[in-house]
Amino acid sequence: MITRILESPKVRSVLRGLGLSRLLNPTPIDGYRRGTVIYQEDDPSSACYLVLDGACESRRNSSGGKDETAVLGPGDVFGESDVLGEQGYHRTIRVTEDSVLLRIGRNRLRGLLHERPELSGYLNWKSRGPLPCPDSPFFPSPACRVILLASLSPQIPDIGIGEKLAGALHSETGASVLRVHFTKEETATPLDDRFPLDRCLQRNGSGFASLSVRVTGDGKEAGRIGSLLSQLSGRFSYLLLHAGADAPIEALVSCLDQCSTAYVLLRQTPEDLYGLNLLMRELRSLPHMDRSKIKPVVYFQGEEKAHGLCHWIEQSSGIPVHFFLRDSEAVPAEEGVPLKARGASFDANIRRLAREISGRRLGLALSSGGARGLAHIGVLQVLEENGIEVDVIAGSSMGAYVASIWGCGYDGKFLEKLALEIRNPWGLRHIVDLILLPRQGFLRGERAKRRLKQTIGDAHFSDLVRPIRIVATRLDTLERKVFTRGDVASAVHASIAIPGICVPVTVEEVTYVDGGIADPLPVDVLAEMGIDRIIAVNTIPTPEHIRECMDVQREMAGSTGCWSALFSLLNRHFNLFASGNMFDNMMRSLHGVQIRVAETSCLGADLVLRPHSCEGRWHDFANAGIYIALGRRAAEEHLAQIKALAEIPTHGPTNAPHKMAAAA
Repeated sequence: MITRILESPKVRSVLRGLGLSRLLNPTPIDGYRRGTVIYQEDDPSSACYLVLDGACESRRNSSGGKDETAVLGPGDVFGESDVLGEQGYHRTIRVTEDSVLLRIGRNRLRGLLHERPELSGYLNWKSRGPLPCPDSPFFPSPACRVILLASLSPQIPDIGIGEKLAGALHSETGASVLRVHFTKEETATPLDDRFPLDRCLQRNGSGFASLSVRVTGDGKEAGRIGSLLSQLSGRFSYLLLHAGADAPIEALVSCLDQCSTAYVLLRQTPEDLYGLNLLMRELRSLPHMDRSKIKPVVYFQGEEKAHGLCHWIEQSSGIPVHFFLRDSEAVPAEEGVPLKARGASFDANIRRLAREISGRRLGLALSSGGARGLAHIGVLQVLEENGIEVDVIAGSSMGAYVASIWGCGYDGKFLEKLALEIRNPWGLRHIVDLILLPRQGFLRGERAKRRLKQTIGDAHFSDLVRPIRIVATRLDTLERKVFTRGDVASAVHASIAIPGICVPVTVEEVTYVDGGIADPLPVDVLAEMGIDRIIAVNTIPTPEHIRECMDVQREMAGSTGCWSALFSLLNRHFNLFASGNMFDNMMRSLHGVQIRVAETSCLGADLVLRPHSCEGRWHDFANAGIYIALGRRAAEEHLAQIKALAEIPTHGPTNAPHKMAAAA
């Protein structure tokens, strides 16, 4: 990645304009993975950094208790004021996208400023003045993020989508946002050397400004677009470049060259797929262009289905579908299906895109754990009651089952109703299908799948109201498999197939078993997606908790009567699931392997909820209410920290937690 960035003409012109070309060899230029902390607040300062590629988050604890955050992208410099003042760093810098940074030590920074004093105004990221860099067509001022929203189809209401996205970006961040619409329409202002910028800027009641620019595909427009954006970047925190379907390819490529991320809207039509392929072919002819910034967003309307579309687009264009945007506001709610949020999904997905752009997405990782995993329902209920929007859920085993129903738009109350339907032995018949002559397992798991399909139907991942990720384990290689497309029920069926108890599940000619084998708490799945804030719900008890429960059980055993002892004896002899018997021994052994994996995963989360109880048993579906209540209690006890992560105001000041393990 470093070589690709340094060979980019844009970066070379930037470095040349800054007078840093001669520093390339002796100055460290390194790549940093997402999640890396460059330095923390109050650490001794020694160097400043220039972002060449990627994105970082700058965070500082304010006196009021709420963190001050800023998004840093290509061209931003951080740490220079601390280095020059010979004081500790006053902010924490964390890499939010894989990045390439140029490190400039204290002595080199002083020498550079001595030779070029005009850079002193730029080397202070709080100042938003444009950089005097004549060799670079566009070099964004610090703290300015440039995003492209391009449409490939005239049937997509991209103007409305762009306006909603700009409004959501402002409401989510409180920052200044400008939507720049590039179009061929005659009503737009022509882009020439005397562009009347101040006169054309329009502000509205949604908290963002708009600018409509007419482009024709003239060869000189690339430089003019760069010059215009250079002026605008000093005034706004976010530039949302909007290229409609009528925008010429030359203007679209110019915008792509300037932005950090490009969301390309398309419909599932041959014409749009052809347009995407033409765009990718054009970009392949430009060696300096970073094609990884292209993120296809498929637009649906009403009940339109997209089965097989993801694979179709990925095979044809070479890039995976990033997001689904379903405009279902005109679709009436289904009768007899309670609590299913349908019309609100469009606005919710726009807000998710805005949080992705601003680095504010909240993810939820739900662990395996059998019946203990019903605690996830209680956590979801508390989040919903407090208006906390979750951008994506990753679930393993029981966590996958809960996530799939939540992803279809049902809320926590409906999930609780489903769980309570099997709290008696007669209700278990809906999920248990014994095999008379077991060879691969004692249960087929087909009844559990059919029960799930009674709720979610034949839903595919592209049909979901909320994004989810389902984790399973490949039986042949024991690798983790993250399902993101295809039939949801089949993916969940694979994720809950406990080895030795359930028959392995085959999906697309690959055999899978329980997701808890490879990844019982899929925090890494969210981190690899670039999710910025992660809450993990771990229902797998630790050895310390198990020992405490054993001590309690010994004390209680001494006070039980003879009838209780007789029942315990009969239970051990006739119940295969009883403590110490075959199934219980098998599951306890699996949990022993999962404990350390799950605890390691907890280190990657910003907050960990542990809804544990001494009464917790993996097969105890008859007491669903107990586990749901445990989940509610764990979430309520840490509600202030959850709100701080989601940046929702609380009654009292709280600091956003960072990598804290909360024992409920």
